[in-house]
Amino acid sequence: MNIEDFILTVLFSGFSGIIIGYFLRDISIVILRLYNSYIRKPKYLAKYRFEDNGNVDK
Repeated sequence: MNIEDFILTVLFSGFSGIIIGYFLRDISIVILRLYNSYIRKPKYLAKYRFEDNGNVDK
């Protein structure tokens, strides 16, 4: 392998690693958020929705 091929290989692998690493972080955050909200539900706590839509003037 000559030096031009080596530099080209390093550049391609570096750029692909940066792109995959950036999107992998975002994808893993979305998957973790979906897992926490749909699959892993709490046993004793339930979400509570207020009926007054945030109005304080009552």
